[in-house]
Amino acid sequence: MNVNRIIEVYQGETLNALREFIFAWWQHNNITAVLAPVELSNPAGVQLAVIEDPQQLMSVNPFAPVMINNTAGEALQILDNHSFEKLALILRPCELRTFIELGNIGRLPTGLENTLLVGVDCPGVLYPDEFRRQVDILGVETLTRSVLHDLSEGHLQSTSMRKACQICRWSSPSRADVVIGVMGVDVENVILIIARDEIIDAREHLERVTFKLASEYQLSHRETILGALAEKREEVRNKMNANFQDQCPFNDLGCLLSFFANCTLCGECLKACPIFEFRKTASLHKASLVEDLVLISRWLASCTGCGMCEQECEQGVPLSLVVNSLNHRICQELQYTPGEINQEVPWIK
Repeated sequence: MNVNRIIEVYQGETLNALREFIFAWWQHNNITAVLAPVELSNPAGVQLAVIEDPQQLMSVNPFAPVMINNTAGEALQILDNHSFEKLALILRPCELRTFIELGNIGRLPTGLENTLLVGVDCPGVLYPDEFRRQVDILGVETLTRSVLHDLSEGHLQSTSMRKACQICRWSSPSRADVVIGVMGVDVENVILIIARDEIIDAREHLERVTFKLASEYQLSHRETILGALAEKREEVRNKMNANFQDQCPFNDLGCLLSFFANCTLCGECLKACPIFEFRKTASLHKASLVEDLVLISRWLASCTGCGMCEQECEQGVPLSLVVNSLNHRICQELQYTPGEINQEVPWIK
């Protein structure tokens, strides 16, 4: 059962309150590293960083509306090449699902007992160029403050966000050890800190680094906002998928392939996908056509909808819509949901 706590925010400084919480948490739990987005002084605005000095936590910003990389993919490389006594990963919902799916398909290394999964509420993010444009006008802190205000008020302006975010099924992380909740929360005064169960709450000493237990109203209001967003996203997703089906029935392979007419085979979409990195180990260039199709269908079934493939495509191929439609159809046939923990993957023996 979840344990729901809050931390106080002073003078509306939500990010500072979060940073101070993570700093105190670090000290109470002997955390040795945190992988999280951090603010930069240069025009890029934000980048992922492995923080090993707690003083650097004062630049953490998991709510800046941009994904430069899928953090789960970065975490995979870090875990392959380094070992930490205790590593905390701060992940958006799609990144968390990607991390879990990497475990489902056997890509994660063993010995992750001391890896802590921290999820954050996410309404979606902007394309990097649009993010940089707004950062040039507002700055990262002001832009983030605006996003947090919209989250607290339930103003969910999805049309300005990436297409993958507009159709995303998950705006709140599931299966995280700890969730940082801001959706439908009065973030100028409090932030929700939600432990997955009593064991994690006690192990992480959350009572020592939070203010008090959350009220029923705070929890129910968050659920109301999350439900409203889920309904809105479902409407958008159904409309886009219906339009896609009208333009390109699944049984018309030629029509489907026409969506890739502008593709130059640069491979940037696949490089951006941490799930496909696993599939490449199968040496697709040596496989038969049937084997290629089987491996591609398995990769599509494992898609968690992070949208990094479309974000990296310079040719405007509508990958989020195509992949989402194919993923939905394949997962229906397999009765499989990517990113669900302890789920038996149909093709892994």
